[in-house]
Amino acid sequence: MKAYYKRASCSALTLVELLVVIMVIVVIGFFLIYSTIRRLHGYSPQTHCISNLRQVGTAFRLWADDNDGFYPMHFLGNANYPGLTPAASWLGRPLDYPDASTCFKALSNELGSPKLIVCPSDTRKPLSNYWSLQDSSVSYFVGQDAHQTNANMFLAGDRNVLVDGVLVQRGRVLIKTNNTSSWSEAIHNCSGDVTLADGSVQKFSMAQLHAALQKTGTNVNRLVFP
Repeated sequence: MKAYYKRASCSALTLVELLVVIMVIVVIGFFLIYSTIRRLHGYSPQTHCISNLRQVGTAFRLWADDNDGFYPMHFLGNANYPGLTPAASWLGRPLDYPDASTCFKALSNELGSPKLIVCPSDTRKPLSNYWSLQDSSVSYFVGQDAHQTNANMFLAGDRNVLVDGVLVQRGRVLIKTNNTSSWSEAIHNCSGDVTLADGSVQKFSMAQLHAALQKTGTNVNRLVFP
């Protein structure tokens, strides 16, 4: 009589092994989703804008280190900077600053690429070089009176500013303490980014923008918009 033996199956997983496999899949899936979310967040347009303005602030400070502590908008032009002909009101002299692009041209060595002065959320397009730079290829305003000795003053920031409900236009804009300042919906959807005179970058809501302009230490904030 022949004896028959039942062959044990080698393909089945035990309950413990199955749970381990499920846990590994869950952990891998979690890290994939987490990495994707972080990557998307890290490359958001406003994050890029903040990074741009942080580099703009650093460039201003580097330029000031080589020019007796003054920013380009405080400078009396010479052979090296023929476009910077006005003197700063901060120095108690007449001021007729032409445009924002002139100031950024002076920072070309410190900034390197004109892409850094265009917000990724802006409809304006950066140029490939600084030689032909005009305000139409600039996203950020410049604070005429900003100086390192007053950290609260506005040095640069997004151009979509409303004053008393009206969108500012190209050129020098005087924002007084009794004006109501806010952001338009364009660029960052009713918020914006500002580099202060100490080089730090702040993300401001509408209310925060108005409050920050009240704390700059001056009754009139003179900003040059591109």
